[in-house]
Amino acid sequence: MSSVNERMEKRITVNPDQCRGRPCIRGIRIQIIDILDLLASGLGPDEVLQELPDLEKENIHAALKYASRKLDHPVIEARPSGPMLIFPPGAGASGYQYSAPAGAFFLSP
Repeated sequence: MSSVNERMEKRITVNPDQCRGRPCIRGIRIQIIDILDLLASGLGPDEVLQELPDLEKENIHAALKYASRKLDHPVIEARPSGPMLIFPPGAGASGYQYSAPAGAFFLSP
């Protein structure tokens, strides 16, 4: 059985020569943002499939997973004491923050 990443990579492509380099569904060039916008506007998956008949239900799942992975990354905050790298829940350094006051890096729980 293939992993979630493998299934997602088979369905989503990012090519600078297609869709202005934005991620889209492989082979049909429906942009991920278009799927997300329809869902955000209140349409359910079946209604999205009616709006975009070339789409498959698995494409919607892949689009949501892609967006989730893109949003789940460390966040760098600018602070007066220096930048701070904050990891999202579930990240490898969960519960810790990396700080860089005066250019020195240290780990603080």
